[in-house]
Amino acid sequence: MIIRSNDPKRVIELAREMKEQGNSLFKKEEFDDAFERYGYAGLILSRHIFKENDHRIECCDLILCIWLNSSVCLTRNKDYRKVGKLCFIILEFN
Repeated sequence: MIIRSNDPKRVIELAREMKEQGNSLFKKEEFDDAFERYGYAGLILSRHIFKENDHRIECCDLILCIWLNSSVCLTRNKDYRKVGKLCFIILEFN
């Protein structure tokens, strides 16, 4: 999947779509696939520079949600070492 957009709203929308797909997979207890979708959402956000403050705030809120959801997937898979690393990143970021 190649996604290119200079529109910050579209970038955030695409990331939200990936996050929602992850949420649906999580509800089906497909934790590896959910974790993968959350990773795609994070990657989409990381490839764009948000210039307007409103978009930056929305991006930060979304990335925190994605990271928290990812940490729950890792917890369900009992990958506690990665959970610890990700939670450290979340705390430093927040």
